[in-house]
Amino acid sequence: MRKLILLGIAVATLCALTLGALAVAHRVVRPVADDVIVIKGGSLEIQCPPNQDKACLGIADITTGKYKHTKDTAHITQIVVKDNTGKALYTKTFTPSSQPSIEVTYK
Repeated sequence: MRKLILLGIAVATLCALTLGALAVAHRVVRPVADDVIVIKGGSLEIQCPPNQDKACLGIADITTGKYKHTKDTAHITQIVVKDNTGKALYTKTFTPSSQPSIEVTYK
C-alpha cells in the first residue's frame, strides 16, 4: 500500500512538472515597443495599447480594453505629478467642460 501511495505522488509530481513546462513553452510573446496608455479624464477611462493584452493593467472590460469609473458624472478635477519623494512637480485643476487626456509611454 505504501508503494502505491509513493507511486501516485510520483505520477502527480511528474504531471504537474509537465504542465508547467508546457505552459512556459507555449506562452505568448508580445513585441517590445513604446506602448502608449491613454488616460482620458472626462470619462475616467484607461485604454490599453493595441499590441498588449486587453487587460494590460489588471482586470478590465476585456472586449474594449478600457477601465471606466462607475459614476458617469465623475470627472477629473485635479492632476498632481509627483516625484518619488512625494514632492509635487506639476499641479493643474480642470473643469468638467475641459477634461485632460494623458499619454504615458513605457518600455
